[in-house]
Amino acid sequence: MEPASRAAAVTPRDPDRGVVPRLGGDPSRRRPQRSFRCAGGPGDPGGGSAPWEASLILLLGLAAWAAEPSTLQRISELSWSRADALNLAAQIPGSDPETRAAAARALGRLRSTDALVVLDDLRSDPDLSVQIAVADALGWTPGGEVVVRRWLAELGTPGLDRTGAASMRYGALVRALGERGAQQDVPILIGALREPWPVGAIAARAVGTLAARGIAGSSDALPALISRLRGPDPRIVADVAWAVGAVGLSDAGPAELGVVWARLQRGTTPTVQARLLRAIWPHLSPEARDELFLEAATDTSREVRVAVLSSLRPGDVPGDVVGTFLADPDPWIRYATLSALSRDASPEASSVLTRHAREADAWEAAEALSALGLSVESRALDPQQPPPVRAALVALLGELPLLIHLAIDDGEPMVRAAAAQAVLDHPDAAVAEGRSLLSADDPTVRRIGVRLIARGSPSTVAGILLPHLRAEVHHAVQAEALEALIRIAGDGVIPKDRVLQTLLMRAGSSPSGPTRRAGGALADAVGVPWQPPPAPDQIEVPLVRGGSATVASGPPDVSRVRRIRGARITTDQGVFLVELEPDVAPLAVATFAGLAKVGFYDQQVFFEVEPGAYAKTGCPRGDGTGGPGFSVPLEISSLPFKAGTVGLVRSPGADVGGSQWFVATGDLPQQTGNSTRFGRVVQGMYVVERLQPGSRILSVQIERLPEPAPSGASPGPGPGAPR
Repeated sequence: MEPASRAAAVTPRDPDRGVVPRLGGDPSRRRPQRSFRCAGGPGDPGGGSAPWEASLILLLGLAAWAAEPSTLQRISELSWSRADALNLAAQIPGSDPETRAAAARALGRLRSTDALVVLDDLRSDPDLSVQIAVADALGWTPGGEVVVRRWLAELGTPGLDRTGAASMRYGALVRALGERGAQQDVPILIGALREPWPVGAIAARAVGTLAARGIAGSSDALPALISRLRGPDPRIVADVAWAVGAVGLSDAGPAELGVVWARLQRGTTPTVQARLLRAIWPHLSPEARDELFLEAATDTSREVRVAVLSSLRPGDVPGDVVGTFLADPDPWIRYATLSALSRDASPEASSVLTRHAREADAWEAAEALSALGLSVESRALDPQQPPPVRAALVALLGELPLLIHLAIDDGEPMVRAAAAQAVLDHPDAAVAEGRSLLSADDPTVRRIGVRLIARGSPSTVAGILLPHLRAEVHHAVQAEALEALIRIAGDGVIPKDRVLQTLLMRAGSSPSGPTRRAGGALADAVGVPWQPPPAPDQIEVPLVRGGSATVASGPPDVSRVRRIRGARITTDQGVFLVELEPDVAPLAVATFAGLAKVGFYDQQVFFEVEPGAYAKTGCPRGDGTGGPGFSVPLEISSLPFKAGTVGLVRSPGADVGGSQWFVATGDLPQQTGNSTRFGRVVQGMYVVERLQPGSRILSVQIERLPEPAPSGASPGPGPGAPR
């Protein structure tokens, strides 16, 4: 994140900015508003979540509301600070089931083997909601698969109650094997595939997850998966189709390929068609591919059309024929077409891309230029060119001095970041170039400079980074430099002097969790005492419209977070409503709502849109490299990431997020247990589906329940109160 040039805080004129105003006037004249709690999910205007998903959300909600507020607050604070398993375990004795379940989830989110003993003890808890939380947590914990196998063996399968909470527990254990299991667990998952929904669907996803993790033997489940494709339950078939794509059809025989082809041809949902099409495409004859391509050209489902375009390989279809899809009014189709053309090195494809780079808008032109791999220096340096185009061209330049100049001095953050990344990727870049980048005002550029310096000898790294850290103010650069020093701490080149103690104290007072943890790890590696001061509870964040604002950067008040209900997000493409889930991810919801209240998201762009997958935003720089200046611990759960799910973008290589978030526009099974889900779109999904790179947020307004009246007060009934 780039430091604001003007540090003065912006005080909103309306103290309730970010809160959806209550409409006055005659209630009978008001336009009907959709309830955040009662609305259906995307594509299901009146039905809400799937039954098992709704049950799980209900369990989490009841847990949060029934637990002791003081204990929940303590667990929230410990989760925020990434406290160890011992501190979390201390909250369990004598607590109610809801608090024990919250503690189990917090233990799992540590992803530490230190939590295994406590989780193993908790699985004998008499309350099934606690057992479900433990099963989920074991799927997130290294070594948890050993406990899961033992637990499943104790439960047995004959006569096991598959209804209600017992079914949810069994499903959670199956899901955990997908996340942590090995080849020996494939037979267990094959057995679970025979179960009715939801366990059969969870088992299919678990097999697909094993395959995505590269576990040998996943293909042993292929016959069972293909057998379930014949089944009548569309909910199971959808997940089986995803698993078939993850496993692949390389080991499938003609008969099994025939089953997949038949399911693809006969009536089924567009999602199933798209998944099976991707899976079978490499195994089709050229004639069959031509047939599918022609069908896709007139198919009304954008999912199927995107699937065909994303499956194309060089030579499948002439580049100029593929290029006709660039005239489609749907941005998903155009971006999928650009991706297909980028894989085709033919003259026809290059000609289409060159023409599109001249005629398309800035973001599509940037995609076309990146696909061509050709840079035009004059356009790269022209400040009149749109920033996305310049960034795409700069990334392809080869002159180190020019790239360093652009990384340090260019006026566009997007161009500076692209130039710095090009320096990092340059084969001749070394420590000297890293030192040059350290002089930049842009923290993203300085962070890349640290990565270059880290390639040097231990004495060189210490000699440059220790003095630099004395003046460095940006948390992300501090964390990067501390991590580089940790890697050389065993070489005896870091003196245990007052300078080191000062650096460690600064790291300990950072609002960024990764920076604080890196400071503690460096202290341990060098062998010096570590007693960090309390982290600040407020921080200045930059605003796209100019200036900055003050937001909370510490653990939130759980009792107030639970009153947050939803968000009204207005974009230049329209409005969509999000039901927020404070019972699932209170830290993420509090951060999102706090940033929205000061206008942090206003005027930000959706900087990355993957057709049929997600749309990302929340970066004040507009290129995906910025954040709020503090971090939010992950609050992973077992809730699925389906179209309409809102999640926190995870920082690379860390179990934290920040201000960046995304809306899923397709099923993202790989995000379950890896990213924080904190809401879902309940109205206006059609707006989300027409977002494209460069689409802009105009405002984000938060809906909250009113604060409870002070003790002893007896206010009269307000508007809408029951009579």
